[in-house]
Amino acid sequence: MRKGKNKPVLVAAVATCLSIILYLLLDYLNIPSRLGVNVSELNMDALGIFTSVITAVIIFLLTYFLVERWNLRKQYNQTQMASMFLSKTYEDCKFYLSGLDLGALDKLVKRTDFNAYYNHDSPAAKYADIPFENEQRIMQYAEEGIVSSAIIEKYLEVKNEYLKHITMSVTFFDHPETVQPKREDLLKLIEDAEKEIMSIKSEND
Repeated sequence: MRKGKNKPVLVAAVATCLSIILYLLLDYLNIPSRLGVNVSELNMDALGIFTSVITAVIIFLLTYFLVERWNLRKQYNQTQMASMFLSKTYEDCKFYLSGLDLGALDKLVKRTDFNAYYNHDSPAAKYADIPFENEQRIMQYAEEGIVSSAIIEKYLEVKNEYLKHITMSVTFFDHPETVQPKREDLLKLIEDAEKEIMSIKSEND
């Protein structure tokens, strides 16, 4: 979380506090009189207004500082959550891709009606959708500006290629040599997407 943005406000608040403390010390210790300054000639109304203004400024600055700090903390937490959901999505993609070689593909092929029109209720479509169960929350963070458009663009690219790969794996189950090169390209794409997430975390730490 970036703390540098709060430094000007904090410095101003400290400077204002020191001004008031200095004023109170001068008044309490009667320093002006000791220095030969005729206090009775000072405009006490003006001093009172000055003190009120300084107090109002302090309250404003402290309020601004606390609200800004809360907003930064909220944004930091949201960024961490978005990164977590994206990381989980990519980890799940790799997990279910490896699952194809561990028996999942055979089960999908047996349950698929190759004479029926492909739809979202097909076994392959349901299997392909599993890693993207948190998409609604990821898109919400994107709308709020927590996740950049570049990150979402990469996410959608991964999703599109992943869905196509699952469909091709089932469709061409008897020709794995056709699908395998695409698997390597997809894994490389996922790896690149994960690196972008790491860059988000480093920027906000």
